[in-house]
Amino acid sequence: MAKSLHSGADRPRLEALINAFVYELFFADELHARNLHPFAAAREAGLMNLTTLEGPALARAAEDWSRCLADPAHPLYATLFDLQSIDAVRIIEGRT
Repeated sequence: MAKSLHSGADRPRLEALINAFVYELFFADELHARNLHPFAAAREAGLMNLTTLEGPALARAAEDWSRCLADPAHPLYATLFDLQSIDAVRIIEGRT
């Protein structure tokens, strides 16, 4: 059975993305010094395209879009993974 975005299967990845946005807001200098730009990476991955959709079309597109969060070859995945190189992120996430 395929994992579904609304079933919660991708919830940790979506939470990581939201956290990445917050980290960029509060630690922009640190992230940008390491060439990490979560907002730009999400925008380049087409996140904004979802804003024009509703209902089942939105659910399908969001599920398709979320696959980039699980694809190690995707720049957005790499951005989320590389956030662990930031001291402030490791401290906040308890990974020191």
